[in-house]
Amino acid sequence: MYLAGGLKAVGRPVRIGAEVDGKVEVLEGLRGDEAVVVRRVEALRDGQRLRFKR
Repeated sequence: MYLAGGLKAVGRPVRIGAEVDGKVEVLEGLRGDEAVVVRRVEALRDGQRLRFKR
């Protein structure tokens, strides 16, 4: 999983639980207040610069 650490992607190992209707439960590895990258993750690398859309 990648987090938005400032303007760069930060790789973080997580433990995944149940998946229902396209939503995934994260059991360990996130605090809850962190911004998670959800699109184009397969092309992302640790430390890569991010662009944000609102």
